[in-house]
Amino acid sequence: DGGFFARTPVTAPQASLKKRSGNFQLLEDGTLEGTVDLEYTGHAANEQKESLDGMSPEEQIVDWTRSTVERFHSAMVKDMKITGAGNDLCPLRITYKVSVPNYATRTGSRLLIPPAAFQRSVSPILSSKLRTNPLFFRYAWAEQDEIRIALPEGWNVTAPEAAPAASIAIPESADYQASTHVNGHIIEFRRNFQWTGQLTFPSTKAPELATGFEQVHAQDNKVVVATRVPLKAAR
Repeated sequence: DGGFFARTPVTAPQASLKKRSGNFQLLEDGTLEGTVDLEYTGHAANEQKESLDGMSPEEQIVDWTRSTVERFHSAMVKDMKITGAGNDLCPLRITYKVSVPNYATRTGSRLLIPPAAFQRSVSPILSSKLRTNPLFFRYAWAEQDEIRIALPEGWNVTAPEAAPAASIAIPESADYQASTHVNGHIIEFRRNFQWTGQLTFPSTKAPELATGFEQVHAQDNKVVVATRVPLKAAR
């Protein structure tokens, strides 16, 4: 009874989905307040569940709150709920309310607003173009972000072109699309990232991959400019 190795197919990116949505209100001092809904499936869920394994429900909330505060500096998190952490067959879901001071930068009568909230303080996937060993990615995955930011009363967006729609293709690996729309006093941001290629690369591919991920990182850090609407002169 000799054993054998079987080559299994790579799971589709959509089977390991990181789905994130945020519904926020921006205050005049740059504070961002609102609700967050995160959902992970497939390998992406298993990776997060492994990090929570062995923790009580209370400890899981403390751990996730800590990572949220690290990403959104000085953030205040409350009403967090985590479901699916102990069930391998269902998605992992996290919901909470958050308040992030100084999320937007206030400069006089302007607010500089980064719409890609879930990419806050996230480094490029590859930080160096120099590699000695081959590159290996554990699984193919996809990311979907939908963010809604309501501007404070008396403000509007005058430069939506500051964060234009973007489409970036990283050869043999990933596709990225992002769009920002302004609907009245609401900023609507959508971001889609999908790993489309193989999981292993020779070290010689590192410069090309790193350049692509740098482009994605730069796009994720674009800002939308809002300005205060001048008050009409009193008659």
